[in-house]
Amino acid sequence: MKTLKVKKSFERFEVEIGDETVTCSIDCTDTNVNAIAAKCIAARDKALALDSIKAKTANRKNLDQLSVKMANVIGPVIKDAIGEESYDAILTACGDGVRLKPEQCNLVMVQVFATVCQAIFDRLNDVKQSKAAHYLQDVVADAQKPDDAEQGR
Repeated sequence: MKTLKVKKSFERFEVEIGDETVTCSIDCTDTNVNAIAAKCIAARDKALALDSIKAKTANRKNLDQLSVKMANVIGPVIKDAIGEESYDAILTACGDGVRLKPEQCNLVMVQVFATVCQAIFDRLNDVKQSKAAHYLQDVVADAQKPDDAEQGR
């Protein structure tokens, strides 16, 4: 008997910040995966551009503005994936019980963003591979069928 192994619609991970652990759940339902994947790609491109600018910036005020922009780029993707409650819990854990501003937690949130996007991309890859496997099964089955011309002989 063949066993079909599939992942759950919600993928859990934990964020350990000091002595606090925030449990998050990524919404990997069909309707959400494609939408979040597109947002991950767009946000990643913007984040890389901001990092490039940041590497060339020494002015503290400009660096602070870049931190706000980074938080504004990755925050919505994280919230869409794990929900507002988990997002706020991470900000609160970063502040050791006091909710910090998103731009104050970029070092943590960039890692959360990467975890979310990797989980989404892994899920999409699993789907693509299963579609490829299904397609190959169809090709093999079609190749094993006798040709119509041979059947008429």
